[in-house]
Amino acid sequence: MRSLRAASRAKALKRAAEVPRPELTGARFVTPPQTEGALLRARGLVTSETGFHPTHPFHTGSGDHVNAAQLFDCALQLASFVFNHENMGARCVSGAARFSRFVELDVPFETQTRVRERTLETTVTQLGRDNCSIEMTFDAER
Repeated sequence: MRSLRAASRAKALKRAAEVPRPELTGARFVTPPQTEGALLRARGLVTSETGFHPTHPFHTGSGDHVNAAQLFDCALQLASFVFNHENMGARCVSGAARFSRFVELDVPFETQTRVRERTLETTVTQLGRDNCSIEMTFDAER
């Protein structure tokens, strides 16, 4: 099984060389979203160099792939843009995720987010394939 994982990662890294990398600052994994109709679209990247502690302020993991906590962090970062950018004004009260493929480290990805009242539904796509979907619900502004 390990060789399948290594082959998949090598293929993704090779294809990633053709995809422009998003410009990110600080501990951000996603760019500010752009509105396209009913969707918010953003670009993201978690690198093996900056995605984990001690370089990142708190994320840890195996370093084999982008982990669930990092993906939930991407959704929270998107929520910060939706619910009053710098002072979010809402807190997450529930969430769920469905994973279908690994999100590879060092390979740019895209997010598509639908906002339904206080719920964000985000799909993470990498190299043209859906990798996971995350739904998070927020309470009213404090």
